[in-house]
Amino acid sequence: MNESFLWLFLISCSLTWAGESNLDPIHREVPLVIHGTQVTVLRATLFGYTPGERAALAYRRLVKLIDVGGPGVVGSRVANDGTLLTIDGADVLLLAPEDADRLLGETITEAVSRAQSALTKIISEEQGPVTHERLLSAGLKVLLVTGIFIVAVMFLMMMRRLLLNGVRHLQKRRSEIIFNRDVESFIRDQLVRGLTWTIQVIIWAFGILGGYLWLTWCLSAFPLTRDVGNELGGRLLSFVIGLMRGVGEAIPGLAIVLFIVVMTGFLSHVVKLFFVRIETRRINLGWLNQNTAVPTRRITIVVLWIFAIAMSYPYLPGSGSDAFKGLSVFVGVLVSLGGAGLVGQVASGFILTYLGIIRVGDYVLVGNVEGVVASIGIFNTRIETIFNEAMSVPNVFILTNTTTNLTRFPGQHGVVVQATVTIGYDVAWRQIHSLLLAAAKRTTRLQEHPAPYVQQRALSDFYVEYHLCAYLLNPVERIPVMSQLYAEIQDQFNEAGVQILSPHYMHEPKKPAVVPRDQWLGMTSAVVPQAPGQ
Repeated sequence: MNESFLWLFLISCSLTWAGESNLDPIHREVPLVIHGTQVTVLRATLFGYTPGERAALAYRRLVKLIDVGGPGVVGSRVANDGTLLTIDGADVLLLAPEDADRLLGETITEAVSRAQSALTKIISEEQGPVTHERLLSAGLKVLLVTGIFIVAVMFLMMMRRLLLNGVRHLQKRRSEIIFNRDVESFIRDQLVRGLTWTIQVIIWAFGILGGYLWLTWCLSAFPLTRDVGNELGGRLLSFVIGLMRGVGEAIPGLAIVLFIVVMTGFLSHVVKLFFVRIETRRINLGWLNQNTAVPTRRITIVVLWIFAIAMSYPYLPGSGSDAFKGLSVFVGVLVSLGGAGLVGQVASGFILTYLGIIRVGDYVLVGNVEGVVASIGIFNTRIETIFNEAMSVPNVFILTNTTTNLTRFPGQHGVVVQATVTIGYDVAWRQIHSLLLAAAKRTTRLQEHPAPYVQQRALSDFYVEYHLCAYLLNPVERIPVMSQLYAEIQDQFNEAGVQILSPHYMHEPKKPAVVPRDQWLGMTSAVVPQAPGQ
């Protein structure tokens, strides 16, 4: 590739990258250079084509006509939008009045005349005989460019070694600082591998691009291979201009997306600081307490990011393409299919959180699960049992089943623990009461005040149902205390010779299952009260 192509290539890329459509018309200037000679300067946007695009198209058309050969007569004719430059009657470039240099007072006629003179000079030089001097000059240029290319490749290889050595040094240094843990080691190795891969890709990309430019230059330097070189250069130029134009058009949208993301991150940080102060009780609000601050913070931050995504979507590159539309439909279908259960779970989490049915730290009974509430999530509630088990219970299950909270309203005396026994009618109820109360008295961690008491809940066909009630201050100790209470009840009944049985009769007993009056108190020496009516 010769000097003209490189010059046009660099200027077009820089103008496209800078977003030339947003510049003032006076500063949108792209020179059209053919084989080292400037033909004209393009400043106007015609038919939707920017000056850079017009220069690229005109370059390819002019080079093709010049290399084809022919008389090489350069002419011009007036068109509706300006003046057309022609070579052997073929249209090659349209110059508009806006292409004239208004700062120097140039007219369109002068601009056309100067372009015709430049094209005539280029054609006369290119269509001249191929002399040894031209070939020698081209060979020297190729040698010079080859030397520059070799130096550039050596520089890239040196940069590759330096960067890879820097990554290895960073990995070794971090290995000495960070504790030797499997997760941290895995993350570190993946980061190092990613950096190494990125460096390799960038170096190879620059090397391939440099080799492509070197090959195009070498082919364009000689008359016999100039067509191939120009074709390669034109394809690269079209690709880069299209790429840079797409990037330039995407930059404003990406800038808006970046602004939305930064502002959302800032607002999320402010919201977090606000709710942290509520959690630490540095800010007191009547409608928002310490328990509901954490879920409210999470919900608020999620809503902020959902709103940010909705605001950013139209500004994403390609958001209006069919691919994005298809992806949106696919996501919508997935959300619709799984939305019913998801919404129910989320609603259950909100109800548990804001109605205060259970809270973190409460001792609860949910179905067969009994323990302390460790956390209340959007979908599940985690309960830790005394057996060091972390039970994950769906919020919907908690709302649809009976939930007993032993912590929320225990009163000043604690919660009531109950033990139930069923004894036949042949044992005095006063004796059962005294045995149960004695067992409660011998059980540690039960409250003496208020004193334990016994209730008879049912007079069944074959036995009486007795309920022992006692007060326990800490509900977390309920299971071990109940275990000790059951053991004490067995000891008391065994010492008194009373069987803990629930009798059932297939036939009527020979003797009535009643307690003699002298045993109503459970002891033969006790004073027997008078029967009712005596």
